Amino acid sequence: VQKNRDRRQTYYKECLRMNAIFKLLDDADLTFLVNNCNQVEFENGDAIIKQGDVGDVFYVLVEGTATVIQEKVLGAPQTAVQLAELPKGCVFGEMALFLDQPRGASIYATSSPCVALVLDKVGFMRVIGNEQSNDLLSAHIEKLNKKNDATKQIMEDARDDTEDSPATLSPGQQAMFARVSKSNDDGA
Repeated sequence: VQKNRDRRQTYYKECLRMNAIFKLLDDADLTFLVNNCNQVEFENGDAIIKQGDVGDVFYVLVEGTATVIQEKVLGAPQTAVQLAELPKGCVFGEMALFLDQPRGASIYATSSPCVALVLDKVGFMRVIGNEQSNDLLSAHIEKLNKKNDATKQIMEDARDDTEDSPATLSPGQQAMFARVSKSNDDGA
């Protein structure tokens, strides 16, 4: 049991190191993060993050894949736009967390299982206490702001496209949008 726990902890630390936010952290800090996060498993199509929700945690994808979907475009009520595919090692949900904004898009699992580590802001900020980590975090926040601006431009372009003609979605996006619409109709 201990051997499996150690292997899992090593694997999670490797996943964290794949991301620029965690690259400069020493082994003790990574161990702290791994020991203070929760592992959550999702099935294909499950919502991991819902657009508009408050961001108090972020995720590190340690197994499987996910997709980023902008569900609502201003001026285009029936439009969903796929913004990105997320592979193992991706951090997501951090924009809302660090920029104190509602979730700007939804994230859906696209594999079964899809496993993520869930880290809260308090635990993360406890580790990010030294100057080197603060510099890294500042650089990441700058990237997030650029990513946020790029996402806004994509959404404006999508809105403009839908004003000219109905949105064209791939079959996969149509299926994802159908699940999103159904879940929104059922309880959101």
